[in-house]
Amino acid sequence: TEKRIQNLIVHAVKTTDFYKDYPETCSLEDLPVVNKDTFRQQYDRFVSSTYKDAPDNRVMCTSGSTGTPLRMIQNRDKEAFIRVWVNNVRKSKFQLLQENLIMMDSSRMDEKALEEMFHVIEKKKVKCLVGYSSALGELSEYIRKTGRDISRWSVEMVFSMGEALPQETYDLTKELFGFSPVRSYGNNENGFIAI
Repeated sequence: TEKRIQNLIVHAVKTTDFYKDYPETCSLEDLPVVNKDTFRQQYDRFVSSTYKDAPDNRVMCTSGSTGTPLRMIQNRDKEAFIRVWVNNVRKSKFQLLQENLIMMDSSRMDEKALEEMFHVIEKKKVKCLVGYSSALGELSEYIRKTGRDISRWSVEMVFSMGEALPQETYDLTKELFGFSPVRSYGNNENGFIAI
């Protein structure tokens, strides 16, 4: 984690105007605390030159319900989102393509649904698995119980959200994937804010 944070600091110092005057070796504690207003007022200074004009960027915006909408640039790495997809949050095919997202419905988690979920994650080469803790628990338990081989999966990160991730599920997921799942807090506009 410390190495990843330091790599991110080096990237920010090398590729953004906002952080360019900080040494690459500085610690996270040495950097200024910023908020949405800081981003709004100096937006262009935060955009990385590496990604600024990348052809596969997509822009996500807040609703602006608490003020001026905030724009955030995201890349197109594949993400599978396990949740109950009721009508008010269901996305169109165009939105799914635009956001590079796969909707996986957790309203039904029987053996057939879990098997289908398993195959979609493998076939679509999902890199990031996001879901309610209970759904991730069901999927992990299914993998353990059936002895399924996940070595061909491309999953590099597992994020739990929406409810506390029980220690038992945390331990099982870590055992299966070979890395720790992330317990997270976030919002729709900016994704994950705290872990």
